Amino acid sequence: APDDPGHSQLEMPGSPAVKGRGATAAGAPAHRLVHYLDTIVTMASHASSSDEASLATAGLNLMLLIIRRFRHTRDAQAGEDAEGVPLLLVQFEAQISASIRHNMRAETNPATLRVALELVRDVVIARACTSPQRLIALLMQPFSGSTFEPDPLFCESASTQTFVFRLRCACEILDTEMEEPCMAPHLKELARWTEHALRDGAVLLAGLPLQSVKTYQPTCFSLSDYKAVQPCFREALATFLRGTCALCSAAAVPAAVEGHSARRGAPAGGAAGAAAAGAGDRTPPDLMGLALGLVVLALGDQSAQPTLPDMRVHLRTIRQVLLHTATPGSGDAASTISVRYFLDLFARVWTYVFRVPGRCMPMLPELLELFHAVSGVIWREAPRSGIPTPGDHAERPWAEGLRGDSEDSRLARDTMSAYSLHVVAAALRSEALGAEAGGVSQALEILVWWLSDALPRSLPDGGGDARGGAGAEAEEDDDIVAAALEGDPTSDASSGAASKRSCPWLWLLFGSPFPQALIKVQPAVTLKSWRTVCTILSSSTQSAGIVSHQLPYLALIVNKLTKGLIELLEDHARTLSEVDERDVVYAFALQVPALSAICELLLKATVLHKTSQVRLSGNVKATVNTCLADIKQVFLMGLQHNNAKVVQTTISSMQNLLQGRASAVLCPIMMPCMVVGLVRQPSTLSAAAVESAWGVMSAILVGQQAQGLVEASTRMAVRLIASIAEFSAWSPVAFAAHSAPMAQLLLQVARVDQPGLKAAIAGLSASGQQTVQNLLREQMSASASAQSGPAAPTGPAAPKAKIELKLKF
Repeated sequence: APDDPGHSQLEMPGSPAVKGRGATAAGAPAHRLVHYLDTIVTMASHASSSDEASLATAGLNLMLLIIRRFRHTRDAQAGEDAEGVPLLLVQFEAQISASIRHNMRAETNPATLRVALELVRDVVIARACTSPQRLIALLMQPFSGSTFEPDPLFCESASTQTFVFRLRCACEILDTEMEEPCMAPHLKELARWTEHALRDGAVLLAGLPLQSVKTYQPTCFSLSDYKAVQPCFREALATFLRGTCALCSAAAVPAAVEGHSARRGAPAGGAAGAAAAGAGDRTPPDLMGLALGLVVLALGDQSAQPTLPDMRVHLRTIRQVLLHTATPGSGDAASTISVRYFLDLFARVWTYVFRVPGRCMPMLPELLELFHAVSGVIWREAPRSGIPTPGDHAERPWAEGLRGDSEDSRLARDTMSAYSLHVVAAALRSEALGAEAGGVSQALEILVWWLSDALPRSLPDGGGDARGGAGAEAEEDDDIVAAALEGDPTSDASSGAASKRSCPWLWLLFGSPFPQALIKVQPAVTLKSWRTVCTILSSSTQSAGIVSHQLPYLALIVNKLTKGLIELLEDHARTLSEVDERDVVYAFALQVPALSAICELLLKATVLHKTSQVRLSGNVKATVNTCLADIKQVFLMGLQHNNAKVVQTTISSMQNLLQGRASAVLCPIMMPCMVVGLVRQPSTLSAAAVESAWGVMSAILVGQQAQGLVEASTRMAVRLIASIAEFSAWSPVAFAAHSAPMAQLLLQVARVDQPGLKAAIAGLSASGQQTVQNLLREQMSASASAQSGPAAPTGPAAPKAKIELKLKF
């Protein structure tokens, strides 16, 4: 069959013949069309060189079909490295170029000329020639003039359609990844004619009455043909916008947001990117406004019904133009998009894209990319404070207006925050987008940026008797936040008072897959963002109101995470699968930063409570107490679980928590849990886990700062060690792995608090003291033997050195 892809496959030297079930006639090398490519190209070349228009058009169409079918076929004789092997079509460059030049003469029929232009576009994009500059110069030749000159041999509408198609081909070449700066000499002319075409297209597509159209002076068409060329401009609009995007990204893409150009088939500049770095003066300032105006017109035109690919181009145009106008040094283009225009533009996107179900989900990646780029422009540079800029805030450039520190700037940011909240919520709930690390990373970055702005402004400035905003039962709060993602953001964001009362971005921590469900799909990205979120939630000044209002939120978050862990660890005798083990590890990974954050706030609340600056309500205290009780239950269940990986994960989490300031709050909770885990028989701890568990005990004893707790903990640890050592004398097998770690703990405590250790050991019975001293002697002897090594001395035997303990009783 001619459509069989095997016809375009050329076997490499030494490659086996195509075999297997379903092999067609094309599978045999002798039957493949690729072996007759020379004959087919010659036939197409002869036909396209004819003076008969129909025969020349047929030859060009055949040549166009050859380019599309064999655009990926490499020359087998040039080598085996696919990356370095030229295309097979390069051998026929002379014949292809001759066919193109013959049919781009002034007297060529417009229909034939359009096929020749299409062939030029495909040849250049497929890199089927070694020197595309000549073909590009041939394509760009009419753009060097300042006015559009219709062909006198044909009607003006045909000339307009051919000229528009030529401009479309140039824009498509510009919006590709070109290795050579082939388009550089023509960018200025191309930008100028793209601006003219967009202006003419705006008049034709605006639906103006004939009398209004007659007052306009068109550049690319005649007023008598405006109805005939209107479909042509409508069809070319998306391609012109793609060319505008390429010009914008080439002229000036902010370094801070350059990495966020199109992920899905939208090159970040393409040919223009390599050719026009720093070419901001080549982009007419009116081009930006015209492009956005046509996008707004297309979005609001209910009769047009643009396709999804066109809608993607519209959103990409908005993103690229906004990035271009936000670039320092963009000149007059920066003032093209004001704050008022910016907010109206996003209101259109909200109404005609996000709120339309048939467009929202398919366009969600592009929507997320747009909001990520705009949020990056706003938040990668801190909002400017100081003397307000004189003049109307709504008429200031959008980037400057949204970065400002005035009340108008904050209200504008609140509107964008509301839009972004809904887009991020939809993105986090999308299974398709959740499978892509790039999309998840963008959604979580937006969340972090806007949360860091909204949270401090939603908290009180401090003072007085702070009343908690959360109940003792987390279920009631879960019911409240379940409805967080409903409603119209414009009504919420328009009121400054509403934003002062609550922080809607906190709702995503309860009503979205982030972080518990999302970490199972994208663990690295989710955990990185979760740590940042916990840092934001715990960072505050020493203000009573701020601490007392942040504390309930964090307590509810920890309660939610703890409930999930308890469900996983509930049946300690159940055999866990590999997936279950991974879920437990992920749950503990989320728990550690959240616990560190709430402990940080509890320490601040303790300091403020001593000075009577804060009095937590009963509801807040109940929530925090429930949180700490659940944490203790998690530690106990993890240490007593039959799965060795779960036990080791629990101990590792405790070690991580003790490395920060959380140790002062969690030590009284961890110590009893560790005691239960160490003495439980039959033991669930492996030898490595036993050593790690005693290391946690040592860290608890060494890290505590309150004198009363240090003395009590040291006494408990010494008594525990004495009891285990005495029991080991009767049953050596049960606690055989505990001897060395217990001795190491005593030595570690001796280095830090020798008087306290002496007092704790002195409080034991005589047999207990003897047991502890023997344990220390055995450990020191073992350490000395390990340091001396196994080699026996060659000289006379030296007298044994007496082991002297620094601790004397």
